[in-house]
Order: sequence, then structure tokens, then C-alpha cells
Amino acid sequence: MWLLSTAELKLEYFSGPEAVPDGYAALSHVWIGEEQSFQDIQRLIARGVSLEDKRVSDKIRSACRVARENGFKWIWIDTCCIDKMSSAELSEAINSMFRWYALASICYAYLHDVSATYRRDIFGSSQWFTRGWTLQELIAPRFLLFMSSDWTPLGTKALLAEDIQGITGIDAEVLTFSRDVMAVSVARRMSWASRRRTTRPEDEAYCLMGIFGINMATLYGEGREAFRRLQEEIMKSSSDQSLFAWGETFGPEVMAHAALVRDAQEAANFLFAPSPAEFRNAADISPISPGKAVKLASACCSIPPSEARMAREMAVTSYGVRCHLVLVNVEGELYRLAVLACQDSSGHGVGLVLRLRQSSDESLPQYYVGASFSDGLPSPRSPAGVLERRKHRVHRLMTIQPDMLPILSMLNQVHAGRPGHLSRAFSASGESREMYIMHRPPHIAHPWMRLYASEPKGFFVPDWIEVAPSRYGFQCTRKHRFSGNPNEPLLLTFWHPKRNESFEIKLGRCASIPLWATVAILPASIGHRYAAYTSARHPVAGVPVKVPDGTAPPPPNPLPFSSPQFILPLQPPPPSGSLQFRTPQLDGSVYPPAAGPTKGSAAFLTPQVNMTGMTGSPQLAPSGAPCSTYHISTWKNASYCFGDHDRTIQLTFTRWPSADSYCLEFQLRGRVYEQMLLENQRRDGTLANGGYSQNPSVNVTDASTDSSKRGLRWSLAGMQELS
Repeated sequence: MWLLSTAELKLEYFSGPEAVPDGYAALSHVWIGEEQSFQDIQRLIARGVSLEDKRVSDKIRSACRVARENGFKWIWIDTCCIDKMSSAELSEAINSMFRWYALASICYAYLHDVSATYRRDIFGSSQWFTRGWTLQELIAPRFLLFMSSDWTPLGTKALLAEDIQGITGIDAEVLTFSRDVMAVSVARRMSWASRRRTTRPEDEAYCLMGIFGINMATLYGEGREAFRRLQEEIMKSSSDQSLFAWGETFGPEVMAHAALVRDAQEAANFLFAPSPAEFRNAADISPISPGKAVKLASACCSIPPSEARMAREMAVTSYGVRCHLVLVNVEGELYRLAVLACQDSSGHGVGLVLRLRQSSDESLPQYYVGASFSDGLPSPRSPAGVLERRKHRVHRLMTIQPDMLPILSMLNQVHAGRPGHLSRAFSASGESREMYIMHRPPHIAHPWMRLYASEPKGFFVPDWIEVAPSRYGFQCTRKHRFSGNPNEPLLLTFWHPKRNESFEIKLGRCASIPLWATVAILPASIGHRYAAYTSARHPVAGVPVKVPDGTAPPPPNPLPFSSPQFILPLQPPPPSGSLQFRTPQLDGSVYPPAAGPTKGSAAFLTPQVNMTGMTGSPQLAPSGAPCSTYHISTWKNASYCFGDHDRTIQLTFTRWPSADSYCLEFQLRGRVYEQMLLENQRRDGTLANGGYSQNPSVNVTDASTDSSKRGLRWSLAGMQELS
């Protein structure tokens, strides 16, 4: 270890804390901005700079002065006494840091935001008590002296132990060394770190290694995997099952006010916690013997003596954590309760709710942890149009007492599709069984893949959506919801003023939340209508729609549907002076063209998708296709082509700007649209050498100068313009 001299600007290397003659001091502090590093001090030493020079930071000069006045020749400061350019030295320092603080003769805790006058409220609000690394720096030293912003002593941790216990939750007995920190339950030690933060996510684990007596490799870049590795090492060295007693606890109100999610795989559905914050409410969980745990469970359910066996040993395998626990069954085997060898502050046993993995081998059953419930409905206080994320709230723990066990029965009933009822008339039994519990999410190469697990709940229409059709001469004339009702479909209408053609895109949802989209194309002449939308032009089952470049995807299922059939309307002539689109009459005549299209019940006919629910037989659209045909989730790569050889509109949806929204993209192709593009380019003088793109696509750079996420959001709460 490197130590800094308190008499002159000099760094000296010692083989360990025991090799320092007469001991050394240590400094604990909060990093503020760019602290002077090991390399910075080395450069100042090479220039012959003295310790009192102003080029040495005030913090280092003051710490050396205070240590020197207390008779110490050497001081250890983490900012400048670790060569962080050496990964080996950095790893050694992190693994040895608890020991270095513990063996220091004195540790100064510098509180830069606390004045010299001690006040408990100001003292407790210091940033020093919110950082992850200062947790071990509070527990490890045998003599810790708090210093104010002007380096005035405020008191030792022994003197202020009761106040510190109220601030941090750390037992005063641990602070005064009346109790070994290793004798405290794993859950309680984790709770001490639950409200602290670190700059790097890996440090959430690395700063706790000394408190749990763990040594492991430091791999910056692994993110939250470091904390899962820490829990694996704790499980290997300790039989304390309070390590798994984190997260939400079940109560009767859960089943009454939330909807069960059957196949969720959130971070809380696995055995190991993703961060120390999950242990926020676990401070009162304490370990007990397996025999006592089975005895507490036997008071609530029938456990034969031959089944009252629990093994302390657990092992991490590629199939999950192998363990031997007592499982409590209540009217079903999908959801079970695993008895943990720990209890809460009231002396009740604690169980872990398990959900059987359906694809697991029956001889080697695998379980997820907890029951997941939807917890993301729009808040009444949310502004209209804000897309609310539907989160899954996972309840993992259950107090083992008679009035709680019927919840297991309800879970199994609801999952089986039967209405769940909280009843005391149930049968519960326990059995000892070996099982495998999924301990961490599977590795996925791309981080976005986990976000695709659930279907989006709304649409996002970007500003640049009008760029591509404008190249063909189309103008966006309408962008609204029907009747202003947020549950009604979103309508986008595009009109070509010179050719008097238009098309309409509808975006909507069914009651079960699958999102759907349709396109209706209205050519200019009645001849084109008959040619484009007679049954002869519709693709037969299993035959994809062909477009010029041959890239159009096939229909999502073998249905004789390409785009909604146009049905000729029968309506009276328009009133004088009103604006009407060229609506065909049965005799083949049309009204004179107007300045722009208006929406009429006969101008566009799109599938009438059931908006209130899908029960019984599938809802049929006018063309005879079931409602599920329009569900985006059934489309290959979320893309589908509407139209024919002359006019093809391909809709494609991307998860953007969040995983909970579908971003609309579309492309125009086909013989007629290519002619429009050619004419428009010639008219605008953008056609070079008589060539043009066969497959024009939306280019974001051609849209608004604001390339951020501007557009229209549409969800259960409605739609609004983003700023």
C-alpha cells in the first residue's frame, strides 16, 4: 500500500498495514469533482513541490496537518494513494480496503458540508452518510473522528453511536465493537446500504465486500452483475437465508386491487437482488435454525415428520440454485411457498413465493420467485397524452400464518382462469423437496431484447412521418382521434391534391390491449377502384402481395386479405358550397374536385375492430378478415403490406422512443406511386439524369431540424404534441 508523508510531499510503498512503523492515519471523505490522483501527486513530487504549496489540494494539506499534529508520520488517502492506472493495484486496494481502514490507528471522517457547531439534524444530512463507500469506512475503523468543514473535531463514532444508529440504522453495538458485524444478519447488513449510492453500479457490490468478508475479482464494465456475484459468494460462505428475504411482502389487499401477470420475468422474479436498494425493508429479518422454521410452518399447515427436512447448503448451478426446502402447497402446484430459515420482527416465519417454470423438467423442477401484478395504469394526475409505463410489481415474500395461506389458493385459481376467492376453507400441506430456483436473468446479447417481453400499450407518431409521402405529392390533412375520445382509433389522412387520391391510416387497440393498424387506399377514378379492390385483385391464402422490388412480406396468417374492400356508397348530392371529396356515384359520375378531402362515412371503409372486448368468435372486418389480422403482434417483424401492384403501403412499427410504444413508419410502393414520385421529382427539379429511387424511404435527416423524440403519443390516456 502507498502512504503519503505528513511532513513532506512524498509517497512511500509498504507491504501492508502491519509494516508501517508507529501506525498510520486514514482519511474518509466524499469525492467532490476532480480529486488529485496518484499520478497528480507523483508529478508534483517530480517538480519538487512542497506539501504546503497551493498546488496541493486544500483537503490533502489539511488532512496531513491534522494527522501530523496528532503524531502520525503517514496517512492513507484513497484519492492519491492508489494507482488506479494499474488494474491489479486497484483490485488489490478494493479487496483490502476494509482491512486498511480497520488497522488504521485513527480515521478522520471529513464532512465538508457540516459546520463546526454540532447539530444532529445537520450532522445527519451530510452527504457522507449517503455514499456507498463510506459505509465500510464508518464500520471498520476502531477510532473514527468526525471533522467539520473547517477541520474542527465533532466527536468520535463511539460518542455519537446512538445518533449514528438513528441516521444509518447501523446498530450502536456494531459501531462500538460490542457486537461483531459478521454476527448481524445478511438482510440487515444489506439494508444499511439500501439508501446509499455509488457513482459506478459495480461499486454497489465492491464497497460491501469487506462487510461480508468476501474477496472477488473487480471487473468494471459488468454493471449490476457485480452485485449478483457478491450474493453468490455470500451464499457460498454463509447459510443465512435472509439473503433471499428481500422485496415486497404479500397482503390480502394485493389480490383485490391488482391483475395477475402470468409470465413476467422482472428482476424481482429471480432469487438474487439486482441492487442493495431491494433490501430497504429487510432490516428486521433474522436467521433461525431449519428446525425452528419448520416448527413455525407446522402451526399453519400439515407437515409430516418425514417431510420436516431442510438443508442449509445451497449451490449455484447452470440450471439455477439447487436447494432442499420445505414447500407448502395450497390447492395447486403452480404457486407454492418455500419455507425459509428466518423470521420477521414479530417472530413469524417467512416464506418465499415460488412459481413453477412450465418448461422445466418434472424430475428437476425449476421455479421463478414471486407473483407479478400489473402496476402501471395511468395516474389521474398525469397530463393527458403522457404514455404511462405499465410496470409489474412483484410480491415475493409471505408471512407464514393461517390467514395468509389462502392467498396461495387464490393465485392458483386466478392463473387457472377461475375467479379467486379468499376463503378459510382450504387444505395446506408441506413436503420436503429438492428444487432449482432461477437466480439471475438469462444473458441476452442486446439489452433491448428484455424490453420486448411485453407488448407496447400505445403509439408514437414522429414529426418526420410526413416527409416520405410529401415526395410523392401527398399532404397530411388530418391527424386526430375520433370524437376526442382517447380510447378511439387515431386517424392519419394523406391527400394528393393534383391526382385527388388519398389514403388513411388507422391506429387503435382492442380491449385486451393488442394494438392494431389498418390502411385504406382511395384511388381517384371509379375504374381504378374496381380494378384495385375486386376479389380478383386480392391475394389468395398463403400467397404474398408482390410489389416491384419483391420485398413485401406475406400476410401474417393465411387469410384472403390485402387491404379493406371498398364498398360503393349511396348518398345524395352534397349541399351547395360544401367541401366534398370526389365521391363516386353508381352511374359512374363524380362530383367536381374540391380544395381538399373531408372525412365521410363512405369515403373510407376500414375494418370495424371491436373496441370494447373480444369475446366469443373473432370479430370480422368488412373484407372478411378476423380482427387478429390487424394485430401488429401477429405481423412478421411488425411489418405488413396493404394494397396491390399499383398502390402498396407498407406499415412498419419499431419500439421507440420507449419499449412501451410503437413508432409508426410507412413506405409507398407500387406502379402508380412510383409514377407520382417521378412526376413530383421532375416538377421540383430534383430528378438527376432521369433516374429515381425505386424504394424511397423516410430519411430522418430530411425531416424537422429537431431530431429528438418529437411527435404524437397515443395511449390509454390520449394523445398530445411533444415539445
